Amino acid sequence: MNQPSRRKVAAGIAWSIPAITVGAAAPAVAASQVSPSINRSFYITRSSSGCSSGSRRLTVDSKNDGTSYYQIVNVSPTSSVTAVYASVLVNLSGLSFTETTGNWSAVQQDSQTYSYNGVTYYRYFAKLQVAIPAPVNGTITVPSLSWVSNCTASLSNPVSVNGRGMVTINGQDIEQVGPFRTL
Repeated sequence: MNQPSRRKVAAGIAWSIPAITVGAAAPAVAASQVSPSINRSFYITRSSSGCSSGSRRLTVDSKNDGTSYYQIVNVSPTSSVTAVYASVLVNLSGLSFTETTGNWSAVQQDSQTYSYNGVTYYRYFAKLQVAIPAPVNGTITVPSLSWVSNCTASLSNPVSVNGRGMVTINGQDIEQVGPFRTL
């Protein structure tokens, strides 16, 4: 009867162990290569609601209702999320916004201007002021926001807008830029 020698058994084990180890390490390596990113959609509307005749206002909303939201995805539970910003670029300076949810700082106009396709834009932004929620299955759902601008005749004409989100994770700024639209 042929029985395998100890040397053949040991050689078979030596070859099989690295294959198992490599196979077990592959999913962890693949998962660590997914970088955090922002999944965001703000409602930005222009209306005459609450304004006198000939005036309009802008409203910016993120209600976390499935159609407007602000989420940070692929976040490790050990990540350090230190800042969350929401901003809107508008081709109109001097707007003043009221924040209506209480979770965000007062909306400010950035002193820097931005240019896109030959159009000058002014950035209006706010920083999240409440504790940043812990990730659930790698996703942080940012508390909803709602801003309403002052009524102005300047908004009676179409305006161009762009929504953006920015977050700092582990010391690195991550930004998501939406499409430019005319309202």
